[in-house]
Amino acid sequence: MHSCSDLFKNNGDFLFKEMEYLKSIGLVEKIGVSVYSKQEIDQVLDNFKIDLIQLPVSILDQTLIHDGSLTKLKKYGVEIHARSVFLQGLMFMEKDMIPSYFNPIIKNIDAFQNLAIELSFSRLELALSYVASICEIDKIVVGVNTINQLKEVIKAAKLRTDFQKHKRISIRNPIYTNPSLWKI
Repeated sequence: MHSCSDLFKNNGDFLFKEMEYLKSIGLVEKIGVSVYSKQEIDQVLDNFKIDLIQLPVSILDQTLIHDGSLTKLKKYGVEIHARSVFLQGLMFMEKDMIPSYFNPIIKNIDAFQNLAIELSFSRLELALSYVASICEIDKIVVGVNTINQLKEVIKAAKLRTDFQKHKRISIRNPIYTNPSLWKI
């Protein structure tokens, strides 16, 4: 489900039962939903047997790590796919290209970029290695535009960093970490 809210609309139960049927006859292997928040995770887990959840996590958006959501999902046996690991490319933008909307979090973006330099990582390597270092994450979903970008992603995904050491650069306000809320 692209949006877990579809499960809570009229006929959401029917939709889920149909997905379970497709799984039972082998047309699909797993039933999954995409979520944005702890509240959505709790709502889904309280009402449905989900195999897979796709959720946002990045070095700048550590919300679902620190609120215990990832640990809870693992207790329920849910496979976790991380998305939004680059915050729509915001993490790679040069400071003069970042829209003024993000001025309140410029210090976090600077801290990320400085940490990459300090660790001798590219920004891509730091962003991916951070998420890849989280043991609860099973897969990482990214987008690329070219073969070279894909090669860079594959290379960077092999690196690891101690994600516990980077709490200080996390952004706590979803108006900056959830692209659907951005006012740009």
